[in-house]
Amino acid sequence: MAIRYSGDVEVRIHHLRTGLYCCKVWAPGLRDTGMLKIPGKPTPATYDALARAAIRAAERAHGRSKVPAERRAGRIMIDRVFKAPCPVQRRT
Repeated sequence: MAIRYSGDVEVRIHHLRTGLYCCKVWAPGLRDTGMLKIPGKPTPATYDALARAAIRAAERAHGRSKVPAERRAGRIMIDRVFKAPCPVQRRT
């Protein structure tokens, strides 16, 4: 499984033995699931391309305003790691 992020959107991708990829797009107030196929071996670049394709498919199905993906010059930006704020350290 691979997880990709774009703005407030999370995409979880599972490679199936049939050569298909199950993609789940999560955003605030949105859950979307679909199957995609991209030829070639599963590589980090493949997962990035799948995440972009899954986000585009969710935008077509639910409207672009419901899928708050990060864009630069019209291109969907993909992050491979989770970016979270620093946890608050409690003093005792």
